[in-house]
Amino acid sequence: MIGAGNAQKLKMLYLKKILEENTDSANSINTLKIISELEKCGVTVTAKTLKQDLKLLQEYGLQVEVVRERENTYKINQRNFLPKEIKLLVDLVVYSKAIPVGLSKEIVSKLKTLVSVNEASAVTEHINYWSVIKSENEQILSNIDTIHRAIQLKRRIHFDYYQLMPNKTRVSKRSEGYEVQPCGLVAEDGNWYLLGVSAHRTKCISPYRVDRMGCVDLLNTPIDSGNEAVHRYSPDKYTRNTFDMFPAEKLTWVDLAFHNSLATVVYDRFGEKIISKIYDEEHFLVTVEVGITKTFISWLFTFEEQVEVLGPPELREQMKQFAYTIHKLYSGEANNEIL
Repeated sequence: MIGAGNAQKLKMLYLKKILEENTDSANSINTLKIISELEKCGVTVTAKTLKQDLKLLQEYGLQVEVVRERENTYKINQRNFLPKEIKLLVDLVVYSKAIPVGLSKEIVSKLKTLVSVNEASAVTEHINYWSVIKSENEQILSNIDTIHRAIQLKRRIHFDYYQLMPNKTRVSKRSEGYEVQPCGLVAEDGNWYLLGVSAHRTKCISPYRVDRMGCVDLLNTPIDSGNEAVHRYSPDKYTRNTFDMFPAEKLTWVDLAFHNSLATVVYDRFGEKIISKIYDEEHFLVTVEVGITKTFISWLFTFEEQVEVLGPPELREQMKQFAYTIHKLYSGEANNEIL
């Protein structure tokens, strides 16, 4: 409990807090209400000295606006963040799969303090924490911080990496854990991924879901700056050419003929700077450099006959084999029936 003498010394801080919490562009507060709120904090003030204090806050740089009516009222009309900007940040936190519910609520609570009480209610009234399947890894924030420090200090990290079993238990993928040279962090489909070079796979960049990591330890081992995969690393190129963060051993130039109706989907996925041209009256041709993985092939199959792989020949063959495998499964020809 703050004593009366000390509370009086904190008058200006209390006054600033009262204005920030209770006023905004649409809501102001009168002199009597301010005096009443200050009294709750153990501070006594007269209307005359309050007017002087408000002027001092204006000189300090706080955007206190005087609304001149029958009785003057006061409000903070400008803040570092607009309500719509806070709402955007709140949505990013709430709908991020990687951030657990408890941590999401904690961050949102802090974001609400950047606007008035009335505005805070408006920017958070739409929240539904359960509309997104969120991670349960409460270590994610400290893990991200450790990864950032490792990148800054150019040092390796060590962590356990888990996978879920059918009975929902978490099992470490490698008993000795992973030692990784971190290159960067990227966000993809609501999850955070570490991109780095593992001690077990030194020739390529591998992705690791941060929410599937155990405690991340910062090692004293320096990174290998001469590693070729690290030297070639480009976060933009990696995320653009990788499907669902499944890594490929190499990138391959692929020619794809899409139906014209898929133009928006294609340019959303690869960007509008890709090589493209008219193929015929109903199709357009794109040439992209991608990692050929099962996820990429599966993505192509979602468009059925509206896309054709024109090259390279090995990808056309993989498409045929993929289709034949699915055909065998559902036609009863497969020997290893699931059910």
